[in-house]
Amino acid sequence: MDRKPTSSADQAVSPESKNMTSNHKLQTIDDPKLTEDLFSWAESLPRDPANQQTLAKETDWLSYIEAHSGAPTSVKIVPARPGQGIHFTDETLRDPIPAIFDTVDTKALCVCVERHGLHVNNVEHLLATLYVFGVDNATVLVKKGGLWPRFVWKRSLPLFTNSVLEYVIALREAEITEQTDSPRKYRTIKGRHTFRHDLREDQITIEPLNVDREPPSSADQSASPESGLRVHYRSGYPRLDIPDQEIEIDMTPATFLGEIAEARTLVNQFNRWPYFAARQLGKLSFLTYGYGVGVNTENAVVRLRNRCFSQPRYGGDQHELVRHKVIDFLAAVRFLGPLRCVKFDVVKSGHAFDLQVCREMDRLLVEA
Repeated sequence: MDRKPTSSADQAVSPESKNMTSNHKLQTIDDPKLTEDLFSWAESLPRDPANQQTLAKETDWLSYIEAHSGAPTSVKIVPARPGQGIHFTDETLRDPIPAIFDTVDTKALCVCVERHGLHVNNVEHLLATLYVFGVDNATVLVKKGGLWPRFVWKRSLPLFTNSVLEYVIALREAEITEQTDSPRKYRTIKGRHTFRHDLREDQITIEPLNVDREPPSSADQSASPESGLRVHYRSGYPRLDIPDQEIEIDMTPATFLGEIAEARTLVNQFNRWPYFAARQLGKLSFLTYGYGVGVNTENAVVRLRNRCFSQPRYGGDQHELVRHKVIDFLAAVRFLGPLRCVKFDVVKSGHAFDLQVCREMDRLLVEA
């Protein structure tokens, strides 16, 4: 059974605030009952599970289009045994690719995993969602749709109109279950460590989070228990006339759902004509892969110079973009495994630098 992405409702622009869970509002859902059910479920999830977790049952096929080619694509998440981790494969289940440092790379402005000839793009949004919601073990099936030939070795996850909220809804329907007798191993950091980019302003700092001395940054005062994962992010786009943006979140399923789950990625079209030409060609040939012909004003924040063509969320595109950067960063953090009492301070980073720094952090973490 295929499930199409949740349709966008009239945009209810929220006030400029750090946390939305207290108001239980979502930008793309106009069903109050569904909204309340999602928040109630997210708030009921354990923030520090003792054992590993997977899904109670597989999700439906979630279908939409690829960002780079515009081709139809579908993804399904199925349960996995304890200790397996997250694996990606195609509909034939051949050679599943583990989401580990050895297989991850950054290409075409996204995060991908690759091994034995199979290449899966745009995995960052799903990885971030699984990480925050505590799903340790799952197999992700990806299949192409339409007239695209099945032998094409590239696969890509959909770029949904409601960003990662589609994954959150799917996890709720499939239910998250604990895998008893499979302890979840947590790590933490000792001391403050800062990593700087050699050529740009990008900078990432990791340090211990003292939950007794540092109150929760979110309106939800219960959002920072002993597990304590906090992300402070500052980004800026000076060439696009977008002022610096800043957000700080104590990361839990509820704050992820309320604050960042619907934030879309930025697509800057410096010149519209090559884009539209590639979009038309992309309907006929897969040779246009990488031109972003699957991007539209619903599934991305599309800008041309200083003009935004997408309906803003979270009070404006300048507030939406930094929230999506947090999603991208959490995808890299996921490769570090479960963390406890850790705070990240990130300045103007990107996929490649996020992964590079997390590889270095991996050697510094100690058992919590």
